[in-house]
Amino acid sequence: MWFSRVLSVVLLMSSIRNIQCCICADVHPQKEYCTSDYAIQGQVTAKDVTIIPSDGESLFKESHSYRPSPIGDYFPFSVGFDATKKIVYTVDIEKRYKRNYLTHKGKTVEIIVTHEARVACTVDLYINQSYVIMGNVVNGELTLEPCGSYRNLVWITMRQFFGLKRQYRRNCRECSICGQWDYCDSTEGICTFGSASYNFGFYGDGGNCEIDFARCGKTRKGFCAWLGGEDYRRCLGQY
Repeated sequence: MWFSRVLSVVLLMSSIRNIQCCICADVHPQKEYCTSDYAIQGQVTAKDVTIIPSDGESLFKESHSYRPSPIGDYFPFSVGFDATKKIVYTVDIEKRYKRNYLTHKGKTVEIIVTHEARVACTVDLYINQSYVIMGNVVNGELTLEPCGSYRNLVWITMRQFFGLKRQYRRNCRECSICGQWDYCDSTEGICTFGSASYNFGFYGDGGNCEIDFARCGKTRKGFCAWLGGEDYRRCLGQY
């Protein structure tokens, strides 16, 4: 009994070693908005998961329209490590924050997530819940990266709503955001975004103060800086 448990653990660990870990950097929603082809708010109504081996033939497919299935979140080790995982989410668009010929309010669209099956991070959206999703159009299809922009509607702050409606778009051409892992050779026209000022849970979902309550825009003096209201200052005061 003890030997069989040890053997099981060894086999499991030998398989897990081949799974690639992934770490997603914090990205400000304004930067995601400015670099995305589409930005929508929508309700997820269905999810289809397909595992495709390197030979291109579909080995495994799972569909559901009511609740997430654990099968869709894992893949059988027998498929090998050159397999591709493809997730197709069916989304009913509730609002459109960035104009795109593929997205209209009231339209049902498919959003495609594709990545190596051995990569640990993926996109987990729950059926019948609404999200703000931003991504790109590739070959006429709406796509979303595993480290892309998607956030449950219940965690969107009022500042983020204002930004999505008008403020982010207005500042896209005027100011840029230097991300957590970006290399920035200049500070002119740039807001530096790091991980120093965290919101510890009194506001939003316990994220970053700049992400939850600020935007990068020009001040009256004409330089780019983080702009926010009382909620942003209160968030910074926790740090």
